[in-house]
Amino acid sequence: MQRMKIGFTRVTLFGITLLALMACSKKTESPKAGQTPGTQAQLAGAEGRILNFSNLAEPEYLDPGLASGNIEFNLSLSLFDGLVEYDPKDLHPIPSIAERWTLSPDGKVYTFYLRKDAKWSDGHSVTANDFSYSWERVLNPKTASKYAFVLYYVKNGEPYNAGKITDPKQLGLKVIDDTTFQVTLENPTPFFLEVMGYATFRPVPKWVVEKFGSSWTRPENIVTNGPFMLKSWVPQKEIVVMKNPTYWDAANVKLAGIRFNPVDDKETALKMYDSGQLDIDWELPTSKIQMLMPRPDFIQNPFLSTYFYRINVTKDPLKNMKLRQALGHAIDRDALSNQYLQKAEIPSASMIPAGIKGYTPAPGLEFNPELAKKLLAEAGFADPSQLPPITIHYNTDDRHKLVAQVVQQMWKKYLGINVGLLNEEWKSYLKTQNALNYQISRSGWIGDYPDPNTFLDMFTTTSTINQTGYSNPAYDALISEAARTSDQKKRFALLHQAEALLLNDAPVIPLYTYKKMMLVKPYVKGFYPNVQDLHPFKFVYME
Repeated sequence: MQRMKIGFTRVTLFGITLLALMACSKKTESPKAGQTPGTQAQLAGAEGRILNFSNLAEPEYLDPGLASGNIEFNLSLSLFDGLVEYDPKDLHPIPSIAERWTLSPDGKVYTFYLRKDAKWSDGHSVTANDFSYSWERVLNPKTASKYAFVLYYVKNGEPYNAGKITDPKQLGLKVIDDTTFQVTLENPTPFFLEVMGYATFRPVPKWVVEKFGSSWTRPENIVTNGPFMLKSWVPQKEIVVMKNPTYWDAANVKLAGIRFNPVDDKETALKMYDSGQLDIDWELPTSKIQMLMPRPDFIQNPFLSTYFYRINVTKDPLKNMKLRQALGHAIDRDALSNQYLQKAEIPSASMIPAGIKGYTPAPGLEFNPELAKKLLAEAGFADPSQLPPITIHYNTDDRHKLVAQVVQQMWKKYLGINVGLLNEEWKSYLKTQNALNYQISRSGWIGDYPDPNTFLDMFTTTSTINQTGYSNPAYDALISEAARTSDQKKRFALLHQAEALLLNDAPVIPLYTYKKMMLVKPYVKGFYPNVQDLHPFKFVYME
């Protein structure tokens, strides 16, 4: 997932990364800090208080089928419910709209049995047709969902998304009756249930989408089926959700609501947290990490995520692989992480973070300034002053700015080249990256599931979130063969080969593995740090 601070886009972790705002509201009167949104009548029976959460930036979408980063996923997991939900502690899949499921002996056919008491916020029942429609909608090329690739595990998902198959009936999606939904996969996929917790797999109301089009997520139009429902959206200020009384598990939702604050300045967010305006500070300023570590409300944990630079390989001069390799070898990641980032991250030239059981990451383009100079000369730039201008894009964030400045200095020091910097706010940055209107672009990725494939399959030629222009048939073949291989040892060997090839071709330059650090008030319960930084808010409460 593309990560903003990612990133963002999990990705980021997923990363990583990723358009005009289709879901904004008319400006409305919003609750003051600490107040419960809505009237008392609207919240009759609601327990608890409003949770104030720093969500880093304006979301690109509220539509779960179009979401692509943790900023959007926080909202999607609150507003929409899927067949499975994440366990809040370790993110293993637990029953939700699907009360139970079965898997065929060949590992390719799931049959989900839906609960009969699941409702949309307008009173409609949640049915198997809702899931079939929503999954087909994501895969439909007209939707242009950047996360459509996570549904490629479904039979004919990839060719349908590519327009090679036009009949949705050929997809491995079958509605047996209102409460029975059958899914046929291309290959046995051990992590399929883990992926299904993602926003992309959560249903949308067909009758509302078709009536209102791209404005279906406006507060006056939106219909949801999750633990919360949208109350108001004041752009650049707040998004407020309130407890959904029609939710099938409403009795166990303890928060009255959540206020998502799009605070992209981490110093400001920290001040808001310390003054009581935020209950969770989701991302901390790098300059304050060492000072904050001793605090009892400071939380740090390993994170299945990678911070990296995407390189647009479709335009000169970065079409030149040796130039890209030179850039990768001219970054001192140890100095970046330990000196400039105050040991807050783990230096790494690998795309896949360490810690996935049974998998050894490929080493990547390690720091070697002499080799970097040699490669630069072989690329045709023995005189660095002859290199055409290169610019690093990054989304507005103090840490991204710092990293870009450090890399800029290293490339000047070790290669003698001058590099420009350009920051953009989150949504513009996503547009720029998606349109390949950049040269080098900051990215982050949070693993969608604990498997190396989640960091690799997005760089295949047909991936909707490749966003580098990279295309290597040998790489595609390795990823495809790994998907058909059930022997885990052989599968990991194939993925290791793919990672090594990707790193050598250098459409990406990994810089470090994230550590997740945040501040959480001691009275906030049910909010657990985890390796994917995903948080189902239905389990959160405040004492």
